[in-house]
Amino acid sequence: MSTSESRILDGTWSRPGIGYFDVPSDVLGSVFTTEVRQGWCSKPTPELIRRLEILTASGSEPSDIYLAMRVRQLRAKKAAWEAYLLTSFACGLFQTRDLHQRLTSSSADAFRGAMAECMACWFVAGKMRFPFRAVVRGRRSRNLDMGIRIGSSEVGIEVKSPHRPWPEENFWSGDDSDKIASAIASANRQFSDDRPNLLLLAPHLRFPAFQNREDLLKAAFGHSAVTAKINMLTGDIVGERMEFRPSGRFLNAIKKGRLLSQVPWLQANQCDRMPRREVRRETSGPVHACVEKVPRFIRKPDVDRPQCSGIAQPERTLSHSTERFQ
Repeated sequence: MSTSESRILDGTWSRPGIGYFDVPSDVLGSVFTTEVRQGWCSKPTPELIRRLEILTASGSEPSDIYLAMRVRQLRAKKAAWEAYLLTSFACGLFQTRDLHQRLTSSSADAFRGAMAECMACWFVAGKMRFPFRAVVRGRRSRNLDMGIRIGSSEVGIEVKSPHRPWPEENFWSGDDSDKIASAIASANRQFSDDRPNLLLLAPHLRFPAFQNREDLLKAAFGHSAVTAKINMLTGDIVGERMEFRPSGRFLNAIKKGRLLSQVPWLQANQCDRMPRREVRRETSGPVHACVEKVPRFIRKPDVDRPQCSGIAQPERTLSHSTERFQ
């Protein structure tokens, strides 16, 4: 048994910003080999073509301003993928799961979930520099996606990537809060009750979460609704008013499909400013965070590569893009 494998089995925590595992000199080429790309080309889909465009983004910029912008966007994605995979190699994620298989799969769902785990690893271990562990036990001896240590507390992490494709029709109704709520419920079934837990969301929804926070608030806490009393004899509506319905996954307000009680401090126009002390008393379950890619393009094709022996500064590879954290 190698030293790296023994570190995984004995539950050794990595030091902040340092990985214990060997990293290939070409992380993208070692995962997305020529055979993998040829397999994608044999049965192309729009999503697979997009992957190939990102992996082959290189060369000089076109003179056309719109084509140049597209090339910069593809390069930013490629630089981000390289940083994510490099950190995941250094932290041992490729040693403990079928990450390689899912990244090379033709399935869009499998690829999206695997890349979300790599991005989460980069964020908590590379950018935030928390001590990291690739194997953390959850409920009923299930393994969570990863774990970190904050002070003396061990935190289990589950990564979810809720997805809803852009509709083909020009008009649609509804929101994406149901996808987020489903991800929260799925993570709660995996989290252990004996430690703090963190749910990291890497959503691929119709609108970016950082532009549309209402879906996150509705899934986690609840939504506003119009309530009124109806006179059954005359049909008149009386007492019409707006009130907050605490139906979110973070509130202990529903049992067997019924609302137990209203939460008086939750106002429809104040859901962004909930008192911290009250939230701790009324809510349960894991903390959740949302990590999304927000590309920012700069004319600098050559970037410094971090050391392959660790994950000291993986974010330097992302000089073409930044990450927005909420």
